[in-house]
Amino acid sequence: MKRFLGITLTALTALTNPVIAGTTTMGETNDGALLNYDPDVRPALDRKSGLTVFGYVLTYPGKEPLYRKAATPFCHGGQVKQNPRANVVMSNPGWYAIRPNGQVVAVDADSEASYGLLETICDLANQQ
Repeated sequence: MKRFLGITLTALTALTNPVIAGTTTMGETNDGALLNYDPDVRPALDRKSGLTVFGYVLTYPGKEPLYRKAATPFCHGGQVKQNPRANVVMSNPGWYAIRPNGQVVAVDADSEASYGLLETICDLANQQ
């Protein structure tokens, strides 16, 4: 499972970095960052893995924006629920983010902003 997740997240590096000017702010995270969704990075379901891939931007006051690529098993039928076809399971709604150094971190959707991002991602991925 780790190997497949690694392959899937490695494929995420092919996503282009979003332009910060085109982002939509979802709100503030629990650690004070603004969570931004970029509509130019269209969420897409990877049918092989069952994961929905997307991009987002974190903006901390006075710092450069942090661009992230991510994959979530929590999109099914346009809703935030575990995709039964996902090859990776998370105990809580959230996603796996890949940092520029290649490190993969699990992110819980534990704020209104992050859960709202998931809702947006799931809805858009379902429209494809």
